Amino acid sequence: MTRWNRFPQLPVTLPIRRPTAASIMAIPLLVPDLGASGEIVRISSWYAQEGERVELDEPVAELLIGGATCDLSAPCRGRIRGPLKPVDFAVETGESIAWIEPS
Repeated sequence: MTRWNRFPQLPVTLPIRRPTAASIMAIPLLVPDLGASGEIVRISSWYAQEGERVELDEPVAELLIGGATCDLSAPCRGRIRGPLKPVDFAVETGESIAWIEPS
């Protein structure tokens, strides 16, 4: 009898672990590709600050592309976490400007 087969009558049970707040990953708030290649994208204002709760599709920041503005919406419901990029900061498409901790 092998070492692994000594107690075949005993059932193997694993504890069920529920996810905790620490185990849920934060979701990045990404600058979308707005189709303006070569244009500088700047953060013109923040509607929500770090630690504030946001809802799904709620505007979180305003982006300035050339002379046009665009609202950046929350991809999920949760709390804003840093690092937040400062106002008038130049960002690239696909760059993470903040994190949202889902709730």
